[in-house]
Amino acid sequence: MENVKDVMDYLTENATEKMSAFSAKLIPTENKILGLTSPQMKEITKRVLKGEFGDPLAVCVALPDDCYETLAVQGGIIAGAKIDTKERTKLIAEFVPKIDNWATCDSFVGGCKFIKKDLDGWFEFFKAYAESDTEFSIRFGVISLMSYYLVDDYIDRVLDIFKKVDFDAYYVKMAVAWGVATSLAKFYDKTLPVIEGGTLDKWTHNKSIQKAIESYRITDDQKTYLRTLKIK
Repeated sequence: MENVKDVMDYLTENATEKMSAFSAKLIPTENKILGLTSPQMKEITKRVLKGEFGDPLAVCVALPDDCYETLAVQGGIIAGAKIDTKERTKLIAEFVPKIDNWATCDSFVGGCKFIKKDLDGWFEFFKAYAESDTEFSIRFGVISLMSYYLVDDYIDRVLDIFKKVDFDAYYVKMAVAWGVATSLAKFYDKTLPVIEGGTLDKWTHNKSIQKAIESYRITDDQKTYLRTLKIK
């Protein structure tokens, strides 16, 4: 028997106005923010996944969609549940349209460790999101590719996807810039032509350079050269 009330009781009892106000300043969302820390949300998610409140997927479905914290728990359940690829694909497809902010998106991606076990099987799935047509579905795809596919076997394909993203929204552009900067840190020689070739729009191009220069993984000489490539 699913006991969603106990999950909600945990969330409301541990929420604070101070944390709610703090999170509201950082997370632009239309959903309400109760005010919990990430460790608290991870704790209740782990308890759900262990079956403490009944079937985890039933709890996931029953949780409200209009709250930042309940969406975080939903995402954690979907990412961590012991289910097959078909079921997880379906749940992700239902979850992504609920995302309306960078934090829900990025924390969900961070929990999707299952990707590492089957990079080939999941690649086209995330590629399709990166090539989709809404702000946070694209960001979801781009951040997923950045997080799991900046490796030898995929770097060329990922960079090609990054170069082709063409969507005028801040959180998409920032995701691509973050992805390119991270790629510069991991595969400088392969990624540099993306910057030298001017394939990104001006804002994303310059933001990619800025974020790369902030990285300790980029050498001083590389940073000096990247500065010369900024578009004025």
